[in-house]
Amino acid sequence: MARESFLLRIDPKILASLRQWSEDEMRSVNAQIEFLLRNALRNAGRMPITADPSLNESDVDPAAASSPPKVQYSPRKANEISRPPRRADQ
Repeated sequence: MARESFLLRIDPKILASLRQWSEDEMRSVNAQIEFLLRNALRNAGRMPITADPSLNESDVDPAAASSPPKVQYSPRKANEISRPPRRADQ
């Protein structure tokens, strides 16, 4: 799977918590962040689903790999929408 690099500015306390969590689950911090983002995307109904999920990266023709895969997004159901709890002063 191709990866892109980007700079992430993060609060040091959050980073320390992520480091501890990733160590607890025997992942790198990068893998832990990606794991959390994938779960959040899936829960929000925004995780892209490739047109043919049975294809592995090794099965893809290198010439065809230069064009982006066609994706569809999983539908978001009304009962899956998560909203933060309202504050008492609202």
